Amino acid sequence: TNELALREATLRAEGAAEQATSYAISLQHEHDLFLRRIAGHIPGVIFQFQLFPDGRFCVPYASAAIEDLFGVTAEQVRTDANVVRDVLHPEDAAALTATIRHSANTLSRWRHEYRTILPARGVRWQRGDAQPERRPDGSTLWHGFITDFSSEKKEREAREDLERQLGHAHTMQAVGTLAGGIAHDFNNMLVGILGNVEVARADMPPDHPVQEVLEDAYQAARRAKALVAQILDFSRGRPPQRVSVRLWPVVEEALRLARSTMPATISTVATADDAGATVFADATQLHQVVLNLCTNATAAMHGRPGRLVLRQERLTVGHGDAPTLEPLQPGPYVRLTVSDSGVGMDDDTRRRMFDPFFTMRAKSE
Repeated sequence: TNELALREATLRAEGAAEQATSYAISLQHEHDLFLRRIAGHIPGVIFQFQLFPDGRFCVPYASAAIEDLFGVTAEQVRTDANVVRDVLHPEDAAALTATIRHSANTLSRWRHEYRTILPARGVRWQRGDAQPERRPDGSTLWHGFITDFSSEKKEREAREDLERQLGHAHTMQAVGTLAGGIAHDFNNMLVGILGNVEVARADMPPDHPVQEVLEDAYQAARRAKALVAQILDFSRGRPPQRVSVRLWPVVEEALRLARSTMPATISTVATADDAGATVFADATQLHQVVLNLCTNATAAMHGRPGRLVLRQERLTVGHGDAPTLEPLQPGPYVRLTVSDSGVGMDDDTRRRMFDPFFTMRAKSE
């Protein structure tokens, strides 16, 4: 009887244990399902990232959205996440690795923005945020999330660009007002210079050696007067006066003026495949552009021996070429190339090189 009672008690205990186990499994299943549902509705990826002392790394857990961000499934990176390297932007991979190493060494929160490249989605911006902890085996385990903020970044860059344009417009308005006032005063001085040069030329015999010097002064003053008119047009918002003009004579005159200030250590080469080619442009602007390019090229050589090359050539832009040469329309063009052996331009200079009155000269020059 005692044995029978003991057996019944044992069976009841085993049944209770089975029920408890079944209940625990059911609770765990509901808990996992609950977490998966939450993870599926949260923007981005919830993840764990583990870095081992030997450099190996894996993603023990990741929500399903990892496939959208990295092009891999959670199962593919559960034990080895090296495949993720393939989608990192080459320019961002080193910095990303450095931030992870720093977070692992200091156990500080990891936050970083970087780019990925996926064949189906192109370049995307991602933002990661995770907290690390040290594991007994010496590895570091992060818990956090990663979100795609490409749209946000695009909107932010567009807003910043619009703010820059607005600031630039205000600056140009102020500069135009100032330039207009200066140009009026300068124009009055040029009238006196031109008048006196003409009187001096009339008083000198035609064959007098000074006539050549006076002619150079007269032409320089005329160019200055045309430049003043250009500044006044800019200050008043007037468009340039474009006409059909032969480009090469303008280039030769500008180069002749530039040579007068160049060191003897700089050699110049000027060639044109068609010196009679005409363009529809403002001659004064063309002259100023070429003169400025030559002057900047001279400054870029820093007094060292160098070479300045100007080449004019005809160019036909076809329908297939037009997209790469925007905003040019298909048709015949004349291309002027100015190159030098100087140090070149940095990124900031390239961004501002078409700004009116922008200069790299020091204030004391």
